[in-house]
Amino acid sequence: MVLLFRQAYPFLILAAGCFARSSETLHRKLLNNPTFGPTIKAWQEHRKISRRSRNLALTMIFIFGGYTVVFVLSSLVIQLLCLALLGYGIYFILGIEVMKEPSQEEN
Repeated sequence: MVLLFRQAYPFLILAAGCFARSSETLHRKLLNNPTFGPTIKAWQEHRKISRRSRNLALTMIFIFGGYTVVFVLSSLVIQLLCLALLGYGIYFILGIEVMKEPSQEEN
């Protein structure tokens, strides 16, 4: 159960950001949060994520999804279905544009 939650964590944050639209106070708190705020702002303004977020999401899919397919699931059919879902997740994440990192010269 812990493995499935950790794999879904980036999507949970995104869902929380979308849900916050219904409450202006909650939305403001999320945007001002030092941990989640910059990521949510970048997504809402540009529909882009940081390279670090993308790499983290892909790493979590490979580690926890791969572990689940190899060590937890025993049925070949279920393993193939899980691999298809993981593949779609990877395809989706790779389809999101990455924000350009500020160059050292601009600072």
